[in-house]
Amino acid sequence: MLRLPFDPYAIPGRRGATVSTREILPGITRVTASTAPVRRFPSSHYRVDDALVDTGYPHVRALVLEQHADRALRFVALTHHHEDHCGNAGPLAARGGCPVYLRRAELQDTEGAVGIPRYRKYYWGKAAPYRAIEMPERLETAGRVLRAVPTPGHSATHTALFDESTGTVFTGDLYVNAGVAGVMRHENPFDSIASLRRVADLEPALLASGHDGLIERPAARLRSKADRIEEAAQRVLRRHAEGWSVEATRRDVFHGDHVREGLFLWTTWGEFSEGNFVRAVIRHG
Repeated sequence: MLRLPFDPYAIPGRRGATVSTREILPGITRVTASTAPVRRFPSSHYRVDDALVDTGYPHVRALVLEQHADRALRFVALTHHHEDHCGNAGPLAARGGCPVYLRRAELQDTEGAVGIPRYRKYYWGKAAPYRAIEMPERLETAGRVLRAVPTPGHSATHTALFDESTGTVFTGDLYVNAGVAGVMRHENPFDSIASLRRVADLEPALLASGHDGLIERPAARLRSKADRIEEAAQRVLRRHAEGWSVEATRRDVFHGDHVREGLFLWTTWGEFSEGNFVRAVIRHG
């Protein structure tokens, strides 16, 4: 693995913090935050009437708390338990005296934002402590009902929130890019395929992502991504059955870009990589 003679994670990750807002529909505001290290990969959470879907990440906590300072919160609903989504749930809930909902809340202490490696502390920061409550199937805000739709794969706790009144679905990290990509060690690509198709079957009018912005009429894109992951997974299983190594299979499926894979491995300490996709398919296939 590539090593440098200095520690890039010694640089403060919170420099250049910014938060911007945009009302995307009546009663629904997108709050987008970034810091210098993740300027090309900003994180969004959403104000839905008097509730929040996700909370942004710890390095922008002061700006997030300021953004929501004059608004009472009925609840916080988390799409999943990773620090760039749950990072500010603790202080927001404590200030407003409101519950924090997470699907499969029993996994809070074993998944995602607990014991994160140093690179994630640099990019996002360490999540503030909070205690989650099991997410109900339906969550009522002041003006609408959000339906919780299980979307495991990227995370076992992962959940989409669907506003039937507007057709808006809040998807966290379900859809970040259109193709097949590297994954984190704990991911399950087959669960991701099923989750993408489950949300597509809702025929949403608007997808509100945690990182990839807003997509109108996203069903076709969701199904296309599911198909591409499934095709890649089947290719992995065929190569595995033929006795190929993980690295040879990775080069075959991802067209042999060793530079990109090396950067993935170095910048994430091996937690995120194309090789992890191959291993996850073999493990769960």
